[in-house]
Amino acid sequence: MSAPHLNGAAVVAAREHAAAYLGAGWVPVPVPFREKAPSGEAWQTRTLDEARASFDRDFPPGMTMNVGVLLGMPSTGLVDVDLDCDEAVPFADLLLPPTATFGRTGRQGSHRLFLCEVKTAQFRDPLRVRDRAQDKAMIVEIRSDGAQTVFPGSTHVSGEPITFEGSELPQAIDAGVLRVRVGRIAAGVLLARYWPGGGRHEMQLALAGALLRSGWDPDLALEFLCLVCGLAGDEDRAKRETTVRGTMTKIEAGERVTGWGTLAKAFDPSVFRTVRKWLGGDKPPEIVVSANMEHVTDQAIEAIERVGLDDPDRRIWRRGSTLVRVVRDAEPPPLLTREPNTPMIQAVPPPAVREAVASGATWIRLTTTRTGAEKRSRVVPPEWVVQGILARTHWPVLAPLEQVCETPLLLPDGTVLGTPGYDERTGILYEPNTEYPTVPDQPTAGDVVRAIAVIDDVICDFSFETPEHRTGFFAAVLTPMSRNMFQGPAPLFLFDASTPGTGKGLLAKLAGLISTGREPAAGQFTEDEAEMRKRLTSCLMDGDRILLFDNVVGKLGGAPLCTALTESQWSDRVLGSSKGWSGPIGATFYATANNADLGADMDRRVCHVRITANAERPEQRQGFRYSPLLPHVRAHRAPLAVAALTILRRYTAAGCPPVTLRPWGSFESWTRLVLGALVFAGLPDPGPARDALAENADADADHRRAFVAGWAELVGREGAAAGLTARRAAELMQTAPAFRDAVEGLLGLAKLQALSVTPLQLSGLLRRMKGRIVGGLRIVEGKEDRKGIKLWSVERVA
Repeated sequence: MSAPHLNGAAVVAAREHAAAYLGAGWVPVPVPFREKAPSGEAWQTRTLDEARASFDRDFPPGMTMNVGVLLGMPSTGLVDVDLDCDEAVPFADLLLPPTATFGRTGRQGSHRLFLCEVKTAQFRDPLRVRDRAQDKAMIVEIRSDGAQTVFPGSTHVSGEPITFEGSELPQAIDAGVLRVRVGRIAAGVLLARYWPGGGRHEMQLALAGALLRSGWDPDLALEFLCLVCGLAGDEDRAKRETTVRGTMTKIEAGERVTGWGTLAKAFDPSVFRTVRKWLGGDKPPEIVVSANMEHVTDQAIEAIERVGLDDPDRRIWRRGSTLVRVVRDAEPPPLLTREPNTPMIQAVPPPAVREAVASGATWIRLTTTRTGAEKRSRVVPPEWVVQGILARTHWPVLAPLEQVCETPLLLPDGTVLGTPGYDERTGILYEPNTEYPTVPDQPTAGDVVRAIAVIDDVICDFSFETPEHRTGFFAAVLTPMSRNMFQGPAPLFLFDASTPGTGKGLLAKLAGLISTGREPAAGQFTEDEAEMRKRLTSCLMDGDRILLFDNVVGKLGGAPLCTALTESQWSDRVLGSSKGWSGPIGATFYATANNADLGADMDRRVCHVRITANAERPEQRQGFRYSPLLPHVRAHRAPLAVAALTILRRYTAAGCPPVTLRPWGSFESWTRLVLGALVFAGLPDPGPARDALAENADADADHRRAFVAGWAELVGREGAAAGLTARRAAELMQTAPAFRDAVEGLLGLAKLQALSVTPLQLSGLLRRMKGRIVGGLRIVEGKEDRKGIKLWSVERVA
């Protein structure tokens, strides 16, 4: 079509332009005067025939209004490249071919029209997204199917007319080419916007090297660099030309040039990775194998990042001091089960690193022939390159990966991560396993009531012992979704029952399925501490979001589990390797048991979820609302997950107001957020359930009380005001049955084995008990006797 122009009268212009658009095969959409959003309903699904049929009704003669055009395939593949900031316009002039262009008076050339089949895409400033400046974050959009743009014949909200510039027609363009060029526009804007104030010449050399090694034409690289530097306030074109030509000469000679590695150190990490992703390249860069091992290794790491940006399934990340990848088909460790296709974070083996560096660059070795001529030969990456990459402990070019999730979750600022892909702010890779509805940004009290009802609907057949135990279930669901917002550890969630077959394992799987979209990874608990450390290390390295210890038999506790429940970081040697692993404790721990037997100090590390049987043979019950339950929950996991997040978002959107909660030592941040959200939603504090568990389930508590009381009795019997030695107490033990039983229990000895307890074992118990208040008493370390042996006494605490 020939581009229509305003004739000065907006009343005539909108209808006139809409008719011209209709004649060109584009679908016009009525828009209120000086607005952007269409006024009608279902405009996204409008067809060309429907637009023709309703034209007079949509654009009545004499009506002052705006006109939009439905983009994408309904309008024969019409695409609008919408330049949302002034800096993008000169980059578009450089990178896009001439085509139909329009804009308003204050931002001419801000819309470029093309014809192609391409998906809508948005290019945002990651720092402004992070700072929640959404109104200023957009750099450029490719607007296609499902979108519309207000076209000439309209008046901008500012009062400026929107007009065509020139008379070009929309040009056909390859979709891949358009995406690459628009990405480069956005990258140029970011580079200019955040160009470092110091070391400008070094940055210019690095950008020139990065572009030329990525296959850019030298002339285009020069113009691009000049634009970046000009917008950043450095307009010396002669220097820019010298930089680009000199860099190209060095590359052709096989000499070292700087590139992405230097840029990575100068820009904010999220800006750098975004620029690197958007700039891309037309062909892999060349890496010349030389004696400069550090430089070659730097280039190889850049090649690894290039492969990941081109093919996300092959992307290599950094996690702590390890290079990792996301896999979905790996065999789980021994004694651990996972659902098929569960995403796991695993260390990258050397062959995969070599494959990545080979794919991301063309490797060249320079030799000299007999005649003295230089010979260029393609080679595979040397083994020393792979070894050099893996020997490093920091790779700033590569993006950090903290977590992989398949359901929406809470971000550190209290908002909900709902956009699929990699989140630069947190290092979270979100790959949803189904389509999740949007979580309300400002939920109402009524929204929360409905959310609780949605979750209650699937747990209605479980008989919780108290309302506080039901709150414990809700906390088990909310905790994995909110770990990024609270600092520090979270307790273990113990799903407990008095009778086998009550449904505690089903309830634990249900909680995990709602929270993560999958049943939890399940492993066996063991009292062997060395073996337990191996299992915990494997789980934490792989990035499991929940680990379930199912059907625990014996005493639940031990030093490794206690550490995992009260620390934020984990370090251990990798099984089968001399290397160690250190990383965050991001997993939430569940356990199931019948009348759980808790080890020392475990009661304060547990949130209790206890259900009752109400039947002698609970496994024979019938008449459930949903049977089988897990398939129903799996099919409805999206609204269930959104319901859980609505509870959290209601609380964070309100500013996390203080609520009355029992203190929970070691888990203060978790208490304030997760329990605060639940109590704010009207559920009871689960603290009383923990108190009851401490009274009923901790056998060691009874042994500790008997031990301290027995020691006080022995001290009194001997008339030893200064205290007793461990040796003397061992001699008196056979005359104090209650004390002897306590020692047996605390040391885990069989009946009557305490008669052979050594003074050294008793000294160890005394050191463990020193200063601890039990039943109003505490063990006190005193002075030494005449032989230099430590005396131990008991004092009463008010």
